[in-house]
Amino acid sequence: MSRRKGAPWKHRPHHRAFARLSAAGRQRAIDGFRRNEATTAIAAAIAEEHGEAIAVSSLNRFREWWNATERPVLEAAAKAEELVRALKDNPTPEIESVIRQLLQAQRLTAMAEDQRPDPWDLGRLDIAERKLRLQERALALRERELERRVTAAGKKIEKALEGKNLDPDTLRKIRTEVYGLAPERKSA
Repeated sequence: MSRRKGAPWKHRPHHRAFARLSAAGRQRAIDGFRRNEATTAIAAAIAEEHGEAIAVSSLNRFREWWNATERPVLEAAAKAEELVRALKDNPTPEIESVIRQLLQAQRLTAMAEDQRPDPWDLGRLDIAERKLRLQERALALRERELERRVTAAGKKIEKALEGKNLDPDTLRKIRTEVYGLAPERKSA
């Protein structure tokens, strides 16, 4: 049987019973898998909520397949989204390196599980990695711009305070405590 595009159970003959369920019934089963509900409880809930019957053995076969192939992908995607959200909230090099490692692991897992990995998925992973690199560059440029602005503000403050004949210790206190600027670096 040739592989068709679309839902994974449509090209697998032993998942036909699952494919016959309505979209809402299939979603209810997958939600039950995610919550680790018992298969009999999921089958009963589908019968009660949607009026559809599915054999527990068919649901078990599909659950085994889903746990082996779909769950790791969904968990990795959720983890990646969580890490990207954390990176946006608090950009740090550690989080970025973890995201890169996760993307690399997903790529290697895809190649290991399937001798012919989906080029679209691998392309999406590459695009995500490139976006992370671009964000890293944008963050570095932003940091440089902020440093430049702080230096310019410090020079303005020094010019304004030059004519006041203040001692260096007082200038340093005004600079750090009043304006919140970092102490001047001593050039080597």
